[in-house]
Amino acid sequence: VYKRQDLDQLIFELREILAADFTHSPEAMSPEHLPASVGPGDEEELDFQAMSSILKESDLGEPIPESRRKRITGALEVIDRIKPLFDITKVTKRKGKSKKTDQPLQMEIIENDCAAVFTRYNEQMKTLVEFFKAVEIARLEVANRYHEEIHDAFFDHFDLANLTSTEVELCPPILLVLTGEFFTKRNKGLLFDVLASEIPVKILVQLDNLLDSERLSESADIIFGWQTRLAKMVMALDDIYVLQGPVSNAPLLQKSLMDGLRYSGPAVFCVFEGNRDDQPGLTTFHCGATATESRVFPAFTYDPGKGETLFDRTSISDNPRLDHEWSVGTFTYQSANGDEKTTELAFTPADFLFGDIRLAQHFWRVPADKWHKDMIPVDQYLKLDSDTVESRIPYIAGVGMDGRVSRIVVTRAVLGAVESCSAFWRNIQEN
Repeated sequence: VYKRQDLDQLIFELREILAADFTHSPEAMSPEHLPASVGPGDEEELDFQAMSSILKESDLGEPIPESRRKRITGALEVIDRIKPLFDITKVTKRKGKSKKTDQPLQMEIIENDCAAVFTRYNEQMKTLVEFFKAVEIARLEVANRYHEEIHDAFFDHFDLANLTSTEVELCPPILLVLTGEFFTKRNKGLLFDVLASEIPVKILVQLDNLLDSERLSESADIIFGWQTRLAKMVMALDDIYVLQGPVSNAPLLQKSLMDGLRYSGPAVFCVFEGNRDDQPGLTTFHCGATATESRVFPAFTYDPGKGETLFDRTSISDNPRLDHEWSVGTFTYQSANGDEKTTELAFTPADFLFGDIRLAQHFWRVPADKWHKDMIPVDQYLKLDSDTVESRIPYIAGVGMDGRVSRIVVTRAVLGAVESCSAFWRNIQEN
């Protein structure tokens, strides 16, 4: 649309107009200014007072009107100020530190403040409108085609509606970071107001909690917070780039963050970071990985630029066992008589929730001497028919500090959470 060399040429031609006008002006013929127009060493041989009198009696030509001079000067000032936007950002090193050159439009990070997004966007658009208005005026002036009776009224009302979509896209994206404290019911509406506004905002959602903390102490149920399903909700808006993934999957994050930043519209990046306070037995890396492995927080991307259908736009390739309900792994253990045995274990949301100390009351450890035939793994329990389910007890497998295998019985609240995650995963699979 606009190249730096084009703007430099425009600036040069505007300055030439002003310089030519000044050269023929009375000010340029003054005794004070004339010495600057001769070569060095000639000043003592010339009578600048007499020269000024002679030149003033000459025909200097018509100066340009004051209104035009102001218009050109104003356009020149605006273009000069905003043209760094069209530079490749230069980085210089000083004492080992990198310093970027100042830009007229900065990519500032806004944290947990949706209202500030609108304010910042309006400021940026005002700057862009000012710039492109100045460029259009400059082009007309250079071509000597500016007619005040026509163009004054047009440029008096020049606003965002006069910019092309390509010109608007030159504005750097607004970066909004949302952390745990943001996710209240009130803020849900504010966030979707931003997304529905079509402002090209890039939103990084840093999740350290997947449960609804407000209801955790009030309800016997285990309810996932709306932030856990935010990425899927945003997909319904159709034209927003979406990433959901754990902090443990660096390749996915790197590629998807770059894709989302390059996307011309809004983008939402939901990243689960884990929480060592709630899950003290896991590192941040393992907390993120188990959230995805268990289907509590499946990894997926939604790219509106990839095609017209959900199938084309959606990718779930960063999840294990894409065609199955649960991820399954081989578990090797030693029996009481010393034999080594293996079994296949499904890794479900119950396994992930077991690591959360806030939910300790929902899990009961049963030692080996209390096991019986009616105990059944959670994934199998959920497949039972209604006539059988009441006589069975669901459990997950665990290993104690002493290295012994235990069966851990779960409550109905845990089963409800597992079923919720299963339904969510099936919905993502269908896409």
